[in-house]
Formats: sequence, structure tokens, C-alpha cells
Amino acid sequence: MTKPHDPTLVNESRRFRTLLLGLVLLTFAVHFASNSGGAFLFDDGPNILENPAVTGFDPGSARGWFAAAFESPARLRPIPYLSFALQWWAHGQSPGAFHFLSDALHALAALALALLLFELLATPSAQPVTTRDRALLATGAAALWALHPIQTQAVTYIVQRMTVLCGLFSL
Repeated sequence: MTKPHDPTLVNESRRFRTLLLGLVLLTFAVHFASNSGGAFLFDDGPNILENPAVTGFDPGSARGWFAAAFESPARLRPIPYLSFALQWWAHGQSPGAFHFLSDALHALAALALALLLFELLATPSAQPVTTRDRALLATGAAALWALHPIQTQAVTYIVQRMTVLCGLFSL
């Protein structure tokens, strides 16, 4: 068993943090570069552009907060609608700003997945795996998940922030 002050463990921890930072930056950069110039599409219209609870949001009014959270088309999804309303209030009709936040949330979900996998690889039922290999496996798997194009709608369509938040909170 290694001791907490073991220099090998400290170096492995630094490498893992570096891998995690690289994962987050790569995930964000790839997705934002591909959709920063995007527009509001499909369901973005009725859920954001044509939603008075989002476009008329007043952060100084309790009624505005309630309306944004619970009087939007999907009434049982208050957190995404509050994020849309706050973004509309702060940045107006700027799809790039909406994509920026969605891509950042997706990168955080990748980070959460990597940390979860890193811990799962340390369970007693897993084969003995070194800290270095755990770090490589965890960040590699998280990168594959974060950058694989099988479900691009989660970061391509603004309204699909609901999916990104679901993944982040699930992890």
C-alpha cells in the first residue's frame, strides 16, 4: 500500500489532473469550434425564441423566475429553462453564447465521467490496475464518449441542453 506522501503517487496525481484538464479543454474546443457559428434550429424556436417566459425574463421578479421554470413548453424541466432565460437576459439572441454554455456543460460531464470511471477502476472487484493505467483508461473512455459523433444533437441543438444537463447530473 502506498503512503499519501509517496512521490510516485503525487506524480501520478499530477499526470491525472493534467489528463483531465486536457480532456475538458479538448472536448470544449472541438464542440465549440464546430457549432459556435450555429443558429437556433428546429425545437429551439418554440422553446427559446418564441417562449415569452424566456425572452421576457426579468431576474428581479419572482414571477419571472417561476414563469421561466414552470410555464415553458416542457414544464417539468425547470433548470434548462432557467438557464435559457438567464442567458437570454444576459446575451440576448446570440446563439454563440448559448452554444458556449452548452459545450462547457458537456465538457464538465466528460470530466465527471472520467472521475467516476477512475474511481470504479479502483474497486476491489476490478483487476489490479495501477494509478497510471486507471487514469489513462478513465480519460480515454471519457474522451471517446465526449467526442464520439453518435449523438451530436446534445451539443448541436441549443434546446438539447436538457440532454447535456441530464448527463451531467446523472454522472
